[in-house]
Amino acid sequence: MLFREFSPVGGVTSRLMIADGQGRLIDLLTLARPATVDNMEGVAALPHADGSIRFYLISDDNFAANQRTLLLAYDWRPPKGNKP
Repeated sequence: MLFREFSPVGGVTSRLMIADGQGRLIDLLTLARPATVDNMEGVAALPHADGSIRFYLISDDNFAANQRTLLLAYDWRPPKGNKP
């Protein structure tokens, strides 16, 4: 699940929550400044044979000067004993 928030003081924050088949939280990736972050609007997941998952996050500039179009990729491995 991809969540996003904005505050005038803190700016943009995105959170990628990874859950198992029953909806229980397995892991959480929080993206905030100074990391590259924007108004993330989409997420896709590509599983790999080694059990890791590559997550793609995408944003659109919406024709706004203060936003960017970005495609970010993050590789994730399940913590020991957990499977998504």
